[in-house]
Amino acid sequence: MEAKKAPGKDVTRLSSLFLSLGFIFSLAMSIAMIEWNFEDDPMIDLRGADVVSTTEILTVPVTNPIPPIPASRPVVIVEVPPDEPEPDLTNPFDQGIEFPTELPTLTPPEPEVLPDTPFTLVEQPASPVGGHGAFYAYVATQLKGKYPVMARHLGIEGKVFVEFIVERNGALTDVHVVKGIGGGCDELAVKVIQSAPAWHPGKQRGQPVRQRCTLPIFFKLR
Repeated sequence: MEAKKAPGKDVTRLSSLFLSLGFIFSLAMSIAMIEWNFEDDPMIDLRGADVVSTTEILTVPVTNPIPPIPASRPVVIVEVPPDEPEPDLTNPFDQGIEFPTELPTLTPPEPEVLPDTPFTLVEQPASPVGGHGAFYAYVATQLKGKYPVMARHLGIEGKVFVEFIVERNGALTDVHVVKGIGGGCDELAVKVIQSAPAWHPGKQRGQPVRQRCTLPIFFKLR
């Protein structure tokens, strides 16, 4: 298909010319910038000049602080009147004071009388002679071969709780059963405690007192 534009009005035919002119102009500007002579900034050389400082140095004198001298205190002199005799310090007890020659007799306090009612808890509890182990060994020896016949036939066994009072002299009194098992075991337990040797009595405030004790005695069939 043929172009309908007039050959004289076609602008594309001059594009190569304009492109060449642009390259030439750019090249000329680059050469001009390279060859341009720029003037250097002036510099001041101070290597040979004398530098004078304007700083003023002040000399501060060194002073040693001296503490202020305290003001002198006035001395107070106390004068003793002539009519007042000076005390004699050689014998401080010879000042006209009479001391009693006989000292009062101090009566020692009477010992506290503790009540006769048996104690349950005391400072030093009553204990068997030789300890509780020796006492139970004694009870076992006394019960050996003496198991009640009725309790043996009925198969009765258990603990019998025996209560008694340890007197001030260690004797065991008022022995009775507080909890038994029957079958003749209760009576045998009371008999064994009544025949037991004396104990060490309990003490309250260093004095022997009556103490109520309870011990279990065990009955067992073999």
